[in-house]
Amino acid sequence: MSRDLAPVLENVRKAYRLLYLYQRRVLDLSEAVGQKLGMQFAWWGPARFDRPAKDYANPAQRSAWEMLPLVESLISYCPPASPASGQWMLTVYHVADSGSVRAMGPEPDPLAFPAAESCRSELKLFTIIVRKGNADDWGALWDKTEYPKDDTTPWIGTVSGCDVLALLRTFDLASLGDETALEAAAHALQAAVVAAYPRAQVYMGKL
Repeated sequence: MSRDLAPVLENVRKAYRLLYLYQRRVLDLSEAVGQKLGMQFAWWGPARFDRPAKDYANPAQRSAWEMLPLVESLISYCPPASPASGQWMLTVYHVADSGSVRAMGPEPDPLAFPAAESCRSELKLFTIIVRKGNADDWGALWDKTEYPKDDTTPWIGTVSGCDVLALLRTFDLASLGDETALEAAAHALQAAVVAAYPRAQVYMGKL
């Protein structure tokens, strides 16, 4: 007996429309956080899977997750000045489904993930603070700075001749539903930066 795919494909169309709206929201949220902290867009990229296949690479031979580059993604924002004492930068790390984080391999099976209702969609705000020294550009500093293990354990080290401190703050996207919540998240991050390094230069865009 052949299966009627019409209801399934209707759900696929709904899923694509919902995914577009969700990704538009994530991009706008990331930009808003960067602007509220007075920083400028610097670069972005997938956090876990490769970028989509180029024109002459067979996509059927690649992970289908590569066609969803925002599922785990990084968007970085920097101040106008080069890295120097007191300067700091921000990376917005988006995780669409926390259930996928522990899944291994280049093409993890979503049917094996934990139940969606038990998982979260998250924005992880990763900051690199220069406590001492100078560097040529933020990209080189970002490449060599280690990611903190969790929200309570900063990473401290020497990178490209700079003494740096890296912090992480994780937010459930469900809690960032309006401008007030977003402003509170930006202020919370700023407060964490200043608490970790009181001499950090505080940047804030229009609130």
